[in-house]
Amino acid sequence: MIRGLFTAASGMLAGERRQDVLANNLANANTIGYKKDDSLMRSFPEMLLYAVNDHTGSGPQGIRPGMPDVGAVGTGAFLEEILPRFTQGTLKPTNNKYGYAIIDVDRPLNPQAPDARRKTFFAVTDGSGSSFVTRDGEFHVNQQGFLMNAAGLFVQAVDDQGLPAANSRIKLNDTGTSLEAGTVEENGEFTVNEAYRFDAVDVLDTDRLQNAGNGGFRYDPANLGARTGEVRQGFLEGSNVDLTETMTDMIAVMRSYEANQRVIRTLDGTLDKAVNSLGRI
Repeated sequence: MIRGLFTAASGMLAGERRQDVLANNLANANTIGYKKDDSLMRSFPEMLLYAVNDHTGSGPQGIRPGMPDVGAVGTGAFLEEILPRFTQGTLKPTNNKYGYAIIDVDRPLNPQAPDARRKTFFAVTDGSGSSFVTRDGEFHVNQQGFLMNAAGLFVQAVDDQGLPAANSRIKLNDTGTSLEAGTVEENGEFTVNEAYRFDAVDVLDTDRLQNAGNGGFRYDPANLGARTGEVRQGFLEGSNVDLTETMTDMIAVMRSYEANQRVIRTLDGTLDKAVNSLGRI
């Protein structure tokens, strides 16, 4: 019975964490470029129980050959990992002239294929040396003329190799008619570089990305390549959250949570009888 309490409690804790993931997906259903998280559940190793005969005086550990087994019993579950899913979101038009959406190229459905986990992103930086990639293309120009997103991250320029250039940014020119790319010196001065341009980059293996929040992902520079997807101006990519699927999953998790609650209440009542009733006999 004590084992059953721990098993049911572990299921409740895992369900609570999964519900948090689903609730976060639901809250970001209208967030531009948001990629939903999937929670991977896993069970603890099962235990094989035996009908232990203690008449020999050897104690409950004395398992003799041929002793009948009761069967396997589960020992609980846990949430092993949370993985973002980088499927294409729905494109929608925008009046923001600095709004961009990425359209991924068709790739093999087999996740073991070399290019199956390759996706296109925008490269952004926080200005202090940390760089990220994002699918949020709802950019705007700040007071200094730099192109940035709603999270305050500056859009990085891409060099002639199709990779993010260090200390680079995109800026509106002095006449306010077009965007130009260049580098920002230590004194804050912006220098135009004709070899740089505004573009997106490819992440070769999205499984190696780390979620940094606000729609950004940390990356390994060796995991980047030149863009293969299409960048379309005047559109934004919506989230890839399926509201119907998410609500259905939340209901299923809640029912599982309630079932584990009933198990705990039943075991608690049984233990109460064993302690308070049988203990007096």
